[in-house]
Amino acid sequence: MVGLLLAMAIAAPPAKGDVRSVLRRSGCQTCHDSALSVEHTDALEQFDLKDPKWSDGMTDRQLPILLQRMGDRPKADLAVVRSFIDTELRTRRTKRASSPPPASSGTQ
Repeated sequence: MVGLLLAMAIAAPPAKGDVRSVLRRSGCQTCHDSALSVEHTDALEQFDLKDPKWSDGMTDRQLPILLQRMGDRPKADLAVVRSFIDTELRTRRTKRASSPPPASSGTQ
């Protein structure tokens, strides 16, 4: 039973809250948390860790940059962020693939 729970925990993608905690531990909150500072407007436009949906406004291109910006962090923290990014991008692709195409506005 414990083995099954451990396997499920390992396989489950990290929640946004878990990733947000890792990013805060990594120092991202100094620029990306409006609860601490509002002077970094460019950074806050990318994402704000104060917002529970902090990654929703990020583009598919911006998400992987999180890993690049984290630098030399513990492997476990990088793995959490990498897993989140992979899952988020896969979810977005699936959503786009299953969404109906926009209605044509042209007339014939």
